[in-house]
Amino acid sequence: AIKSLVNLSDTVTNNKARLSLVVDDGGSVEELENKIFASADRARADYLNMTSSVSKLSLNAGSAFKSNDETIAFAELLNKQFAISGAQQQEISSATLQLTQALGSGVLRGEELNAVFEASPNIIQTIADYLEVDIGKIRNMASEGLITANVIKNAMFNSADQINERFNKMPMTWSQIWTKAKNYAVKALDPVLVKINELANNQQVQEMFNMFIDGASLAAQAILGLIEGISWLISVLEPVAPIILTIVGAYVAFNIISGIVSGVLGIMSLVQGVQAAASMMQAGATLSATAAQWGLNTALYACPIVWIIALIIGLIAALAYLWFMNDEFADKVLYLWDSLRIGIMIAGLGIQFIWGKLQLAMLYLKLGMQTIALGILYIWVGLQTGIETIVLGILSIFQGLYNRNPMDCKWNNIFT
Repeated sequence: AIKSLVNLSDTVTNNKARLSLVVDDGGSVEELENKIFASADRARADYLNMTSSVSKLSLNAGSAFKSNDETIAFAELLNKQFAISGAQQQEISSATLQLTQALGSGVLRGEELNAVFEASPNIIQTIADYLEVDIGKIRNMASEGLITANVIKNAMFNSADQINERFNKMPMTWSQIWTKAKNYAVKALDPVLVKINELANNQQVQEMFNMFIDGASLAAQAILGLIEGISWLISVLEPVAPIILTIVGAYVAFNIISGIVSGVLGIMSLVQGVQAAASMMQAGATLSATAAQWGLNTALYACPIVWIIALIIGLIAALAYLWFMNDEFADKVLYLWDSLRIGIMIAGLGIQFIWGKLQLAMLYLKLGMQTIALGILYIWVGLQTGIETIVLGILSIFQGLYNRNPMDCKWNNIFT
């Protein structure tokens, strides 16, 4: 809502600024706005659009009109013609723009004529009636430069009574009621919209936005400094990066493998504990427990998993070192990885292709079943329709026989 109000304030402000450039006869912008508002109210047109049209006509085609009053009268007749022809807002905007350009250049030509013809053919008919020619000749006359600004203006003013008479016969539509309501709302909000624009031009508000811009600039510089600091740190640590990454990789691998070994050793300890408990029950608690503990320790030290873990940690460290220090080795690893990835991608594409074909086959099967079902349905409907037709024919025969009975006809007439 705030954004719409601000946009409305900008539109009103721009219209006021343009009207201040064209106001004449010693009047004020406010008086000119009141004249335009009254004209828009009579034409059931949008006040802001009509204000924009009057200002553009005065600025771009001011030489075609004697005064602001004549410009407003022309714009009012133009909007009434659009209402009579039932033109949409987009067509009205396009035709108004083309007419403004034509009046500014002094001649209505091909493209401009087409735009006006599409939006409101009755305007072209008005010009043809004024020139006392068939409407089909207007295009040729436009190409020859005979449809001048004075011709357009005089044609509209010459048909003013006819246009007003036809317009007054048209009933008010809900769209026009809504347009009038918006016009009065904009007029009532005019002081508020002016104050909103004054706020935009307030020195303190502009200084606040300048402070915001400065703050954003400082924040951007801080972020840039942080990025440069990180880049510097990376450049400093680059020579020792292989060693750091090797240590980190080995540490992570050690923790992962240690967790696995701890689980395995826990299971082994549980098994040994169960065995020890059984031994204690058979041969005595203390001696058996001691023997079991020594046996467990010996088994752990002799377990090949410990040596496998050590070999894995050493292999990871060696691979990490070769990766960062030997380019040829890194290239081979990358080649192997790319080959593996491409193979997986090709396999995935093959599976996707097969799956797509299966889906397509299922779709064809489904469509075939639907076609069969529809055919059966059509047959059933046709059968029902035929039976209903036969029944209706028999009923019609009985109805005709019944209507031929004189007594029934008599009573039917009495009841009727």
